[in-house]
Amino acid sequence: MLKKLQRRFVIWTSLAIFAVISMIVLIINISYRRVLITREDNTIDSIMSGERQPGPGGPGSGNVPGEGPGDQMEPKPGTGNDPGKNNGNGGQDPKGGIAFDGNMSPEAPFLTRYFTVTADAEKNVVSVSIDNIGSVTQEDGKTMAEEVLSEGSERGYSGEYRYAVKTTDEGYLMAFLNCSQDQESMLSILRVSIIVGASSMLLIVLALFLISRRVIAPYARNMAMQRQFITDAEHELKTPLTSIAASTDVLMMDEENEWLLNIKDQTEHMKKLVAGMLTLSRMDEESPIPDKETFSISDAAWETMQPFEMAARGLNKSFKCDIEDGMTMEGARAMIQQMMSILLDNAVKYSDDEGNIVFKVYKSGKKVHVDVSNTGDLSGIKEPERLFDRFYRPDSSRNIKTGGFGIGLSIARAVARGHKGDINVSISGNKITFNAVME
Repeated sequence: MLKKLQRRFVIWTSLAIFAVISMIVLIINISYRRVLITREDNTIDSIMSGERQPGPGGPGSGNVPGEGPGDQMEPKPGTGNDPGKNNGNGGQDPKGGIAFDGNMSPEAPFLTRYFTVTADAEKNVVSVSIDNIGSVTQEDGKTMAEEVLSEGSERGYSGEYRYAVKTTDEGYLMAFLNCSQDQESMLSILRVSIIVGASSMLLIVLALFLISRRVIAPYARNMAMQRQFITDAEHELKTPLTSIAASTDVLMMDEENEWLLNIKDQTEHMKKLVAGMLTLSRMDEESPIPDKETFSISDAAWETMQPFEMAARGLNKSFKCDIEDGMTMEGARAMIQQMMSILLDNAVKYSDDEGNIVFKVYKSGKKVHVDVSNTGDLSGIKEPERLFDRFYRPDSSRNIKTGGFGIGLSIARAVARGHKGDINVSISGNKITFNAVME
């Protein structure tokens, strides 16, 4: 149980830290992406604010081939369009009269790769200016511009280019900024953040494994003290209970009366309670079933069922049994039979008069199922899962009548979990079903 607790501590703590690290990595990458987009849009705005839209077919228009003469604009002295001259807007203007924002680096005009496209009001491409880029032809620029115009968006990405579309008096002006370096930078940041996050997560998990034992040490000590107390109590109580039982038997040899019978019944009741508490204590240990064996659960089920079937029929109750033949499982036969006995005993005790009891044992895949159901008055059971709590009594008067003390189902669940399984309970109308599933 302590190993399970240790694993759960490591798993849940790791999941919480993983969620935090993932959120940090996500925020870093989203923030960096926003910074890049803002910078790219500012660059495009600077390009478009300084770009002149030439008329179709005019000199220096950079016309699309076949639509007019010339495909480059000659710089005019004194116009602020000479390459390398300051254009008066705080930036350098290498070609084409582009005015960059004065807040940008003086080297920005020489490092920025872009091209511009103009189109008429009918979205027909008029000219493509590729003065500031070498990897794009005019045909490529025209194709990209037509795709952007057909989409109708004002800003976005086309491959490795960030674009913007501006409406002018003559039609449309488009600028395409090469963002390949930004995209590579973004991927680098993503890779580095993932590697750093994964490495940090691995180191944290290793650290959690190292400190988990110290974290659960107080709980382990408490459990050890509890088990020791129950073991000591069992030994301390066993001797006087045995003495009381023996003395009662001797007295009953001379005279049998209701007082002696009551002492004997209560003594037996106490013996069962102590034995049950000791069983629960053992099931809480690291290896509750140290010696496992392969046995026929079909035979074990038939053997366990028979006395309860006779008891049910003696009380005029219907008892139906369906046990699959030839089933085997690995575990402790005595414990499995104890679990079945607890479930069947509950069904017989708590079913209503002339009620129906059904006992099924079958295999589904590699798992063994033990189902026990009965009809009865279930109005007092508001929280079915609490039936497995130790000493829980939904109806104390019923327990007094039947002699129960509220740990039977706790023992049954502990046995199922000791065999890598569990027991679930469900209620439908006046019918309650306990389903034990084990490997």
